[in-house]
Amino acid sequence: MTLAFRMPSLRAVAPILLCLLSLLGVFAGTGCQSVAWTRDYYRSSDGHIYPPTPDDTPVQFLDGFPARPHRRIGRFQLTTEATASFMHRAAEYNARKAGADAIVLTSLRRIEKPWEHYVPPTLTYVPAVAYHEHWENGPLHRRGHTTVLSSPGIIPGYVERGLVIQHSIDAVMIRFTGP
Repeated sequence: MTLAFRMPSLRAVAPILLCLLSLLGVFAGTGCQSVAWTRDYYRSSDGHIYPPTPDDTPVQFLDGFPARPHRRIGRFQLTTEATASFMHRAAEYNARKAGADAIVLTSLRRIEKPWEHYVPPTLTYVPAVAYHEHWENGPLHRRGHTTVLSSPGIIPGYVERGLVIQHSIDAVMIRFTGP
């Protein structure tokens, strides 16, 4: 007896591939994650609402407050497990939405937090294969069969350890008031 396996057509597999690719997009991480949810971490400091700047407007990142006349318009603070490049995009997004010309970074940190989690013991079943052979009506009529039994097995509990890496940003949004 031969078994023939025929490859399914692309038309039959396309819906499955589409589902898998969409799941890959969902679980791809924060590389493509939207920064829009970070708007909750911006607070206005002067009570004015400035018009947002266009998305292609460059935003300056400064290490200190400039000598050029400016007004502090708000503050952006966020700590998350997202990447540093995500934090950069989130700060730019919030600066543009707030109408800021520049971002003064007061703090930009990488935080490493160790964690432990106890995994309790589990009971599992291990398959055990047995081959039985017996004789019927003499040695020429030998018959055999295979039996799959399961034996209980215990996986002992253990402590799982890891490291959570977070990035934290504290920035002041400023708007230039003069040349």
